[in-house]
Amino acid sequence: MRPHAMETTRFDCDCDKVIEMEELGIGAEEILQYARALLPRDDLRALLRGLEEILTASGDNGRETEPSVV
Repeated sequence: MRPHAMETTRFDCDCDKVIEMEELGIGAEEILQYARALLPRDDLRALLRGLEEILTASGDNGRETEPSVV
């Protein structure tokens, strides 16, 4: 079984890619469609765990309407 990206990379990202996605107006719906179409079930579960961890770590002081790079 291959290790999950979320387990090996802790919320690291390519900031240029994030900016590009923001400029293209890519939102949650597009990301979910991509994930559903391309990721195996185990990777989807890892994605959900990672999102829950991000939400838990941000607590109540996170912004609700603007994206943040973690």
